[in-house]
Amino acid sequence: MTKNLLGDWSLEVPRICNDENSSVTTVSYGQVPDGDAALMRELGFTVYEHTVNRVDEAKHSLERGISGFYTDSLSPTDLES
Repeated sequence: MTKNLLGDWSLEVPRICNDENSSVTTVSYGQVPDGDAALMRELGFTVYEHTVNRVDEAKHSLERGISGFYTDSLSPTDLES
């Protein structure tokens, strides 16, 4: 399990988001286990990752169900190739 500010990642995050009345969360790249990103999206949450500066990582994030990401260098055209 990956450590974050909340401790071990778990689906406790949706509960916390609900408690805080937030439908959007931002996490470090790779912090959300593969299956949980899609599940979070199915539950109605928007999940962004930061900081993603490689095309392969960006594509992998989007394929896993991450809604978007913060980047220093990528543009939408970088993801088209």
